[in-house]
Amino acid sequence: MVSTSHFQVVIKKCKYRFNVFTRIIGPSGSTIQAIERFSGCQLKVKSTETCDLYVDMVTEACENVAKWRFEKAKEAISYVLQNKNNEVSSNQRAEQMVRKRCREIQRAKNAYGIGIFNFDDNAMIEENEDFSNETGHHDQ
Repeated sequence: MVSTSHFQVVIKKCKYRFNVFTRIIGPSGSTIQAIERFSGCQLKVKSTETCDLYVDMVTEACENVAKWRFEKAKEAISYVLQNKNNEVSSNQRAEQMVRKRCREIQRAKNAYGIGIFNFDDNAMIEENEDFSNETGHHDQ
């Protein structure tokens, strides 16, 4: 029978040398969204002034599937916190840099107008007679 299931994980954030809340959330929420897609659970992270960080998980499924989804969410959170070979933190930093650069480009577009940017970054290719002969296309 399908029902809504709840589960909570408590993480001792004082055990880590980084901000656990922001590591789980990720740049613009991208890491927590990836965990939600991976696990099929909706997640809510609550930080307290104490050492505890609460991750509330909710999913709608039959009991066995819900347990499996909660395990997948815990597995993904563990992966993010373990950060083997700095993989997670490096990817998050790279994403932050891309987002920052996109914001800078958007601000410049707004300030100076779109005409100064070549977004394709391609050289212009001029069509010639050989091209139309090779493709069979002829302008009329």
